[in-house]
Amino acid sequence: MAAASRQVVELTSAESGRLISETSILCLPLGAIEQHGPHLPLNTDLLVAEGLTREIVARWPGEHAYIIGLTANAMQGDREMCLNAGMDHYIPKRRIPVTLWSSALPGVPGQIFLDLDPDGNRHQTVLEKLNESTRFLPVAVGAEGRIHLFNKHRLARVTAGRQVVATDVFARGFLPWREETAEVRLADGATLNGRLWMPLARETQRISDFLNQHGWDFFPLITPSAIHLIHTASVIGVELAESAGAPLAPPDEASTNTSSAAA
Repeated sequence: MAAASRQVVELTSAESGRLISETSILCLPLGAIEQHGPHLPLNTDLLVAEGLTREIVARWPGEHAYIIGLTANAMQGDREMCLNAGMDHYIPKRRIPVTLWSSALPGVPGQIFLDLDPDGNRHQTVLEKLNESTRFLPVAVGAEGRIHLFNKHRLARVTAGRQVVATDVFARGFLPWREETAEVRLADGATLNGRLWMPLARETQRISDFLNQHGWDFFPLITPSAIHLIHTASVIGVELAESAGAPLAPPDEASTNTSSAAA
């Protein structure tokens, strides 16, 4: 006689009544039903949860099965709740690969953790994380994911990984915004060419207005290869596509050029 399945949904009522008691441990997989790009089914989260549950159940009779909370630390108190419930470790829900740059850092790869916003409706962006009032930024570095604390005021820029979607880096939102072509020179010696994105407080706002109002914030610069979040305090100069709108040559030089043309 074949052994009864360990999947409750595959048991008959008689089998479940015989096998499940008040002391039985049941693993209930949970997952959101939501979009996962154009190529994956809506129940991707549930499929992952079911696969992990099967693995836990399969290993339980022998060695201890380590239980990891994959969505822990998504909301305040989740980490403590998972560890107190007997889980062995936790993995924050949203990790974003980045590279940190400054005069003292030639390029440090790591991962930033993104939390839910205060209302619990959506995950914050990398830009929002960088522009928080806290001075130090926790970053997981290396194969073991050791946490390093970086002083955000000493960073020149943070570059998002190529596979990161733009909406995880910064959100354009529904308020007015504009992108302008610019060449940005930084204190770490880097020069980047791209499109500087800025939200508009008014229709006539210039980049100089925007930068003067964000002395310690980061702003997005979109280049062909990556999205860079630039620390305003590290900017040495910005060359814009616009001109002053009038000739800047001295009057004497302008008259000389006119006479030469007439001759």
